[in-house]
Amino acid sequence: EREREREMATVPVQVTGVVTRRREHGKKLLFFDLHVESDLTLHSLTSVGILASERERVQNIIPVLDGEERQTFQCVHSLKVYPKDSSMTLERFKGLTKLVMPRAIVKVRGTFAKTKTNETSLFAQELVVVRVQPDPSAIARILCHTARSAETTTTTQGDGDRTKGEGSRELGKEGETEEEEKSSSSLFDAKYCIRALGAGHHLASSQDVSTSGGRAGDSPASDFVHELQMLMDQHPSQFRKECTSIARQLQGLPCNHSRLKPRRISPEELSLLEGTRSRKLQEKYEVNLQDRDASLEQAGGGVFGLLERMIENIPMRDAEEKRRREKYLREKKFPQILWMMEQVDGIIKTIAGKRCNGAKEERGEKHVKDPIRIIDIGAGRGDLALALALHFKDAEFVVIDVNESSLEQGKALARKLKIHNIQFKLQDVKCINLFERDFDLFIGLHACGGLTDAILEQALAQRSPGSFLVCTCCFGKNKNLRPERFDAAFNSNVAADYENSICKLADCCTYDISYKAMHTLNAGRLDVVKGLLESEQRKMDLTLRAFPKQWSPKNMVLSGIAQSLSTSV
Repeated sequence: EREREREMATVPVQVTGVVTRRREHGKKLLFFDLHVESDLTLHSLTSVGILASERERVQNIIPVLDGEERQTFQCVHSLKVYPKDSSMTLERFKGLTKLVMPRAIVKVRGTFAKTKTNETSLFAQELVVVRVQPDPSAIARILCHTARSAETTTTTQGDGDRTKGEGSRELGKEGETEEEEKSSSSLFDAKYCIRALGAGHHLASSQDVSTSGGRAGDSPASDFVHELQMLMDQHPSQFRKECTSIARQLQGLPCNHSRLKPRRISPEELSLLEGTRSRKLQEKYEVNLQDRDASLEQAGGGVFGLLERMIENIPMRDAEEKRRREKYLREKKFPQILWMMEQVDGIIKTIAGKRCNGAKEERGEKHVKDPIRIIDIGAGRGDLALALALHFKDAEFVVIDVNESSLEQGKALARKLKIHNIQFKLQDVKCINLFERDFDLFIGLHACGGLTDAILEQALAQRSPGSFLVCTCCFGKNKNLRPERFDAAFNSNVAADYENSICKLADCCTYDISYKAMHTLNAGRLDVVKGLLESEQRKMDLTLRAFPKQWSPKNMVLSGIAQSLSTSV
């Protein structure tokens, strides 16, 4: 038995398998259970905007322990297997072990021996993450530990495929000193990362990827990795979608997946739309549905140039997904922008006419020439405001949002298109009173839930009420932004849980039901605005408008045109 154990401890074994369980023992020791198959399939990304990859297959020799094949066994990996003068630090070891999670696929090379508890285990001298755990958090984790374009890679260099133990001394080749290796903060290079993300062996073994100098950024693989890192930094929401797509493909599933499920709607909830309150509000504020197409020709070359820039800036590596996003911009979002532009044109003409008729007597000729000020609230990068600024060059535009990276994108687009009559402010909707001058028009395209109510509140809170044009959506969201005096639009004695029920109907997938609920809620909002104006003896033309539902099912727009001018100073 001792002879067999000695022989087992000297014969190196290399296997690739799926992690089923893991546990850490202190900071320098990792235990994990590995399940191996004689023929293991590795799922790859079907499309990453570079090449279409194929499924990989790995052949394993099943280890024989105690006279029988053992497909599942314990593995042990320790920081001590790395030489003291290697670049593997405690922090890097921790980063590596955090990737050895259930469902991750790893390659282990080592020898079998007994642990202190007398359990036969594979003691790993080399450990490679072949596929990360198919989970968005694991994808983000490996990207965080991968060298960026300006960094030098260290620990995973050499053959470009291994996190080395005893072989870590090789990392200093081709001009890199040990000091430079240890100063680098990255655990992986782009080639290692691209394989772990399943982009295909032909990419990871590309000669374009440096395996000696350690500089990333000169290959298709590193370009893909660095673009994902850019999304992680600058476009968090899009990065989450990309990670979800990659995680699904690593499981052999289609990259696109809709989680939207039909909501169960009870007869009691449907009855709210036929009640007296809903009928009265819908009759009081009828919807002016403008069911006609908006053409790009109406917008002129400048606005068309904005569309092309928006398409160029789609942050997507998946070619199919990029085509889908481009189709959405051309056929859905941009027609909405053009429709809003037409409505704004009418409002601006009305404002200009009122100035000519009444402002000369009150303020003098100079007031007539004051530029019309328009603010786009919660606009992200400000697609609507950018289009309007291109078309209405004599007006002044301000875009506010709480997402700084989105605002930076908007500024970049404005510079590229040479738009000079627009500003971008990192600011909350409740801080509009910090501006020295009032605004003539408040706009919002798909202002989610309580953001719509906050915009209406700010338009009314000025010294002289501003006009507004707000497309509403996602009625159950952002309740914390809703001013208290707009609660009346969402409350009723008809049902105990009226607000949640009516918002659920407005956000449901059945358009006819959603349309009636949106009509009721938006009419209630306009009724609140009317009551507030009457209490201050002010007037405003209040209407409900809607654009074609093929552009978006959330197609209802609140419109209010002030009867008195805003104060410009």
